[in-house]
Amino acid sequence: QPSRREFGLMIVYYAKRGDKHHARATFENMRARGIDPNAFVFTRLKGD
Repeated sequence: QPSRREFGLMIVYYAKRGDKHHARATFENMRARGIDPNAFVFTRLKGD
């Protein structure tokens, strides 16, 4: 199972490519696995 850090890196990768769909899907997968996102992940999802 990916760690919080690994999920965060995947979300950053998708966000930098402008792939909001996969960034959001990765976020949802993270939550479904019981891994709470941190502020870094939320910031990347918002696009800041």
